[in-house]
Amino acid sequence: PLCEEAEATLRALVAEQGVERIDIVDIESDASLHQRFVAEIPAIEIGDRLLTNASGRLRIAAFLEAAAAVDDRENGRAVTR
Repeated sequence: PLCEEAEATLRALVAEQGVERIDIVDIESDASLHQRFVAEIPAIEIGDRLLTNASGRLRIAAFLEAAAAVDDRENGRAVTR
């Protein structure tokens, strides 16, 4: 249930931001991912940023905002949010 809740929250938030694509990975289909994340699921990864135990709309939204801010700085964009 936690993974489904996190996925639904993530999909809703990225839809609001106009993101066209997200990749959902079932860690149980990959032994190395399962070993890495089994105690930390649900997890959301954007670039080199990782949010483990991703639950709650506010926490996931804050993670997305921080990732977007880092992306904007790395790409030389000044964005006010």
